[in-house]
Amino acid sequence: MGDNADTNHDGNGGASCKGPGRASGSFYTGEYGGVSFKPRNAIANEFQDPFCFHAYSPVTMRTNTVTVTQNFTVGVGGCVWECGDLLRRFLVAEQQDVLKHTKTISTISKTTLPWTFLWNQTTAIELGCGTAIGALAAAAAGSKAVCATDFAHVLDAVTRANAASNKHLGCPVALREWSWGNEEHEAEIIKWIDDASTSGSANTRKTKAAKSRGDKSRTSADLAPQTLLVLGADLAYVPEVFDKLVACLQSLERASQARGWKFAFAFAHRPRLPAAEDLLLSLEDIFSYHAFVSSSLLDKRYQNTKYAATTGVRIYTSKRNTPNVLLETT
Repeated sequence: MGDNADTNHDGNGGASCKGPGRASGSFYTGEYGGVSFKPRNAIANEFQDPFCFHAYSPVTMRTNTVTVTQNFTVGVGGCVWECGDLLRRFLVAEQQDVLKHTKTISTISKTTLPWTFLWNQTTAIELGCGTAIGALAAAAAGSKAVCATDFAHVLDAVTRANAASNKHLGCPVALREWSWGNEEHEAEIIKWIDDASTSGSANTRKTKAAKSRGDKSRTSADLAPQTLLVLGADLAYVPEVFDKLVACLQSLERASQARGWKFAFAFAHRPRLPAAEDLLLSLEDIFSYHAFVSSSLLDKRYQNTKYAATTGVRIYTSKRNTPNVLLETT
């Protein structure tokens, strides 16, 4: 956590920070291109700058504090939106008890639950990362390697600082420019995947050190296939690029299959326009739609909102995945 930030729990497993930035109530008041980008719901307005949360890693068996600084001059890409918060809530293990004891989730395959990810065998890539809240959550959970992707100006204005200020997580967050549809950018991402597959993060090294001391608890997980976990939050608001987004996901799926890895896409989504339904239909046609974890399960503040039933985290996997793609072997 930043030296000047005080932590206050938000009552649902996370934490918010009151630091040198904006105070509560003045969030999203900046302007981008002369147009205000204040969100249309009260929950996002409650987020503070910097935004902080705690994440327990089953790999390192430590609880990390993640600090996400925002840059309001960047526009929508420089802010933490509600879907970014829902994605990190789904990923971090602090939500384990919330989901375990919710009847609604009991009928959903355990392969969709966050604490069953084999984090020390997971390589995570966030698309359209902005502040990189999803990538940072994956790093804090114990991923083997993490990459945050977005436009170059967003990476320079906000993402790079967040990656640098959270190096204590044990898994450095790599940054790569990716304008969907750009073949050179895509080639760089595939190269990063290759590099990541042959290197280990501090989280991975800690796991190996534990095994050398006689800790055999993770042997089965270490032998499991690796997973390429793609992360996305609030990606469906420019219909003109939906086809390019789907093509990027297909490329990543092919890359995972070529390496004998499993593939999963965790997509935090709130319908903001009718055309978004076309994107969801495309995803369901191409991938296996595993489950939908509603916003009200992840954050009780959504329980009485009109969009709670349609907002949440959708889990897609490759149709070639085995049923237990994300399930930890016992």
